This record gives sequence, C-alpha cells and structure tokens, in this order.
Amino acid sequence: MRNTNYLARLAQGCLGFIEWIKKNKFALVIFLFILASVVYYFYYIRENQLFPKATLYFMDDLKMPKADQKVLIFSPHPDDETIAAGGLIYESILSKVQVKIVLVTDGNKHHLKDKRYTEFEEATSVLGVKKEDLTFLNYKDGELGREDKGKVKESFKNIVDSFNPDFIIYPHSKDEHPDHAITGTEVKEIIKDEKREGGYEYLVHEKYFPHPKKFKPDDYILPPVYLVTPKTQWFRLMLTEGAEDAKNEAVLKYKTQLRFLPFREFLYSFVRKNEIFAQHTD
Repeated sequence: MRNTNYLARLAQGCLGFIEWIKKNKFALVIFLFILASVVYYFYYIRENQLFPKATLYFMDDLKMPKADQKVLIFSPHPDDETIAAGGLIYESILSKVQVKIVLVTDGNKHHLKDKRYTEFEEATSVLGVKKEDLTFLNYKDGELGREDKGKVKESFKNIVDSFNPDFIIYPHSKDEHPDHAITGTEVKEIIKDEKREGGYEYLVHEKYFPHPKKFKPDDYILPPVYLVTPKTQWFRLMLTEGAEDAKNEAVLKYKTQLRFLPFREFLYSFVRKNEIFAQHTD
C-alpha cells in the first residue's frame, strides 16, 4: 500500500513538473543553459587544468602601491622581474613609488653572466628602475639549492629589514624551478616571521602556465587550477597600454634568451594584457 501511494505521488509530481515546463518554457531554457555552462566549465578545468578566460572577471584587482611607498622585488634570474612583474614595476615607478630589485643568482648557467647582467640593467631601466636600486647577490645560477639555506635567508632578511618595503614581490614557493622555489620559500618565511603585510607571489615555471606558451599579447594570464586554494587568493593587474609597451620593450632587451626559440616563445608568452599575483592567508 505504501509503495502504491509513493508511486502515485511520484506520478503526480512528474505531471506537475511537465505542466510547469509547458507554462515556463523560457525559464527551462535558462536553466538548461546554466546547467550546460556549469558542466562545460568543470569539464574544461578537468581536461586542461586551466580556468576559462571568463574567470579573470571574478578576480580582485591587485592593490597597487601609492606614492612614497616602497616595493621590493626578488628576481631569481635576469628576466624574471620583467616577465612576471614588468607591468607592476612600470606602473609603480610612474606613481612615484620607490622600487628596488634583488637579483638572486648570476644567470651564468651558460657562461653569459656579464651579458645577462647588462641586459638586466637595460630591461629594468626601460621599466624605470635606477641602476642604484638594483642589488646583485651573485649566487650561482641553478645551484641555489646547494647554498646554506640559513645564510641565503639571512642575506634576504638583511635586505628586507634595511629597505623596509611596503610591498614584497617574490617567486611562488610552488614554482617548478628550484631557484625560484627556494627564493620564494625563504622570502615567504621572512614575511611570516616578521608578520609583514603586502607580500605577493608571482609564478614563472609551471607545466600549464602560462597558457599558451606563445606570443599572444591580446590574451590574458590565469593561474593553474591546483594553485587556487582556500588559503591562497589570486589578484589581477590589468596593464595600461603604456605598461604593455614598456614590458614588451624590456623583454626585447634579453637577447641572450630570445635567440633560442623555446626561450623566446616562453618569454613572449608573458607579454599579455594582465599580470597575476598570489597572496596567502595562512
């Protein structure tokens, strides 16, 4: 008897739903469109490990430094500062912000230290940074992991404490390049130890990032899916036309990198209409 009543109620519910559909066809179309969009969104993420471009509009804008504030940028190698934060540097200098850049390694993996240092100075000059605001730590390129981590952290800490910046821009600790990951981890610990605010990470080396790895100046950069967590907030910095042009010109200064096709495509893939930075809440 209970089963009969249940079937009757189910049949009645189905008939009611059918009648509702007949009366609300437009609402049904909207519902199906939303459902299809959600299914496609998660399918796209699963297959590509990337967010659709529309995700950019749900990201908060990066809080930019104001006049008379200080920005300290850690760059593991010559070019990282430009491709990851060239727009931020340019816009900061334009706003009368003091920007200092710390070049962690000598970029001498292919015995091009002098040339790469010159390119670093030329590229950052295009972005507006004065030569006296560049610091060279001269650790060996690709061998930061062999250094005493305590001493590396101390060298970073001395610079942070001396300059006392309002913003610290540094590599993401999950970056796939060891020099980047180590730099990011040590700076992150300093920020946490000193309870500083204004620390933002940038990403350079990651399998799905940036996508695609080619020159697409009218496209946008989005973070890899797995690096978006409840304890990590990503911010967008939409670049002005002036910042885009300056960043592109600065990238062109790295001729030692651009002469090799894979490096050229990689560097050019960061010349987009935005930059992104992550901040941890833990």
